[in-house]
Amino acid sequence: MVEIRPATFDEIVHLRHAVLRAGRPLESAYYPGDESGAGVHWGAWNGGDLAACVSLYTVEGPSTQLRGAATAPQWRNQGIGEALMRTAIDAWWADQRAPRDLWCNARIAAITLYERLGFVAEGERFEFPHIGPHQRMRWVAP
Repeated sequence: MVEIRPATFDEIVHLRHAVLRAGRPLESAYYPGDESGAGVHWGAWNGGDLAACVSLYTVEGPSTQLRGAATAPQWRNQGIGEALMRTAIDAWWADQRAPRDLWCNARIAAITLYERLGFVAEGERFEFPHIGPHQRMRWVAP
């Protein structure tokens, strides 16, 4: 059974690193504010193993940025990452203090997942050096 719950940064950073920054220093998986406790982190555990993670941060604008979405290779294509992100987005939406504007920079391979979650593409695709091609996407409230 999958358990989805808020997580600490320490609980999710190693999965974020392994999936999104493999081969680079662990610190490359830290985002602004992680060390100071900013952001809300979520994890999905399957049989006690962290299967997926995602984080949401309040950023300038103000807006909310969804970042660091990662699913361990052995748990992909089983709906765990999508369920995790739906739970995190629902919790964010329920928090009336959170900025109502939600966006992300999606990896090209994950665009269809973000579209299922209610995100729409904005602008042109772009390249993050050492990471790969991305598409900025914005969540549209139902």
